[in-house]
Amino acid sequence: MQNKINLDTHNELITVSEPWHRGSGFTWMFLALAGAVFFLSGAVVKAGSGFFGDGTGAAIFYSTDGITAGEGTYKNVGSLNNFYYGELVVSSGSLILHGGEVKTYKNGGSNVTGANEFYRIYKNGATAGSFTSVGLPWSADLGGGDQRWKKTDVDVNLLNGLTSSGTYVVDYYFSASTSDGTQYMSNSSNNYRTTFDLYYQIDSSSNVNQSATGGASVLDGSGKFVKKNTGTVTLNNANSGYTGNFFVDGGTIAIAEGAGAGTGAFNVGLDGTSSTATVSISDSNGGTTVSNQINIRAGGGNRTITSANSSGSNTFSGNIFLDSDVNLSSSAGGNLILSGKLDDGLGSGNYSATITAGSVELSGSSSNQNLTSYTLTYIVTGKQIGRAHV
Repeated sequence: MQNKINLDTHNELITVSEPWHRGSGFTWMFLALAGAVFFLSGAVVKAGSGFFGDGTGAAIFYSTDGITAGEGTYKNVGSLNNFYYGELVVSSGSLILHGGEVKTYKNGGSNVTGANEFYRIYKNGATAGSFTSVGLPWSADLGGGDQRWKKTDVDVNLLNGLTSSGTYVVDYYFSASTSDGTQYMSNSSNNYRTTFDLYYQIDSSSNVNQSATGGASVLDGSGKFVKKNTGTVTLNNANSGYTGNFFVDGGTIAIAEGAGAGTGAFNVGLDGTSSTATVSISDSNGGTTVSNQINIRAGGGNRTITSANSSGSNTFSGNIFLDSDVNLSSSAGGNLILSGKLDDGLGSGNYSATITAGSVELSGSSSNQNLTSYTLTYIVTGKQIGRAHV
């Protein structure tokens, strides 16, 4: 038996997969080898048993979306620790822990009797919980007292039960039970750590509520909310703790009576692309006020701010910034009030706001508008009744 330096080293396998927003899927995998040398009073500490690395380990990340950081690259432990997995979708994305692998040595009558992997997941900034342990059974004798301990069928989706958006942390470390006591592979007691962002995305051509796949019954956290396809997503909860931004790439996001949209901004339209995108208040009797800022994003197509009310008035009170033309409307019998500032300074051009149906009221004073060569066209039942330059 030859003496070996005791290395804080591990080999782990994780796979990530989720449907990507363009409809394709992606899968990331990594197989990692890590190492760190323990020192005491300037001398290398040699023990009768511990972890070791043979220098051949690597990490491979693969994704089909084509833009994920780390795609097609191999990573050693230095770049594996604190690796960022990217953005994953609530309830439809997955981060699969298949298991782990470690290599141990034993010298001079010492013995290794087992190995374990420990992991936990928590939201960044929150109090970290306890670790879950996974036993790694003996896999192979490698000669000279060296052994491999390995398990690859754990298959736990670490995203299960997570409904709050934002940044998450995965901590993990390993231990080996030996006749010399428990040995740890733990990044010098700091744990190995990786992160990812969780966000909401509903891709539907139907009319659904916010709790549909990719959303949540209560929106929470700071991650974005993306609406894709032609359908309507109705926000039907107060969502008072939500601080993320909404991206209406296609279809409609509607705010129901008594519901809310947190404090983030609505970004209407897929930026730089022709698309039909709408933000709406769907309180049929009026009386709902939504205070979020609205950004009308660059691109052609039909960007609309509207109110689906047959009586009374619904109000968007946040400022509205234009980088494209916008249509304004309300249902017959109802009224839409825009009490914030209309500002075409989001982009470099001058843009039109056209009232295409119903009654729309700009309740802010003219001094509260920042409009250059700006024309509002008022239309009732398809007939133009006047123009006003603000």
